[in-house]
Amino acid sequence: MKHTPEQLEEIRREFNKRKRYRLIIFYTFLAVLLVTGIVLLPLMGWLGIPRLIWAPPVYIILFLLLALIAFWWRCPVCNATLGNVFSTKFCPGCGFRFDNEDSDSQFKRD
Repeated sequence: MKHTPEQLEEIRREFNKRKRYRLIIFYTFLAVLLVTGIVLLPLMGWLGIPRLIWAPPVYIILFLLLALIAFWWRCPVCNATLGNVFSTKFCPGCGFRFDNEDSDSQFKRD
């Protein structure tokens, strides 16, 4: 499938936007884990609040962040789920390469 240079630029721009958002969500997930482990666990233990009260909201927040990553991290060409955010070079679904300017002709399958 051939794309015009404008389409290629838009696809790569959308990919970079999605990558940025995924990194923000990922770091938010890590921050929630750290705050829970470093602040919330000792504080709730010190206050005597049982885990049954504060843990479900934390689990729900973490689950929603993971669901948001799964929803957001998709190929802008075919909407397939992409791989690792740190080293994604191409779409495993359609084969579109995000890192190469002349990669439109290098689809793995049509």
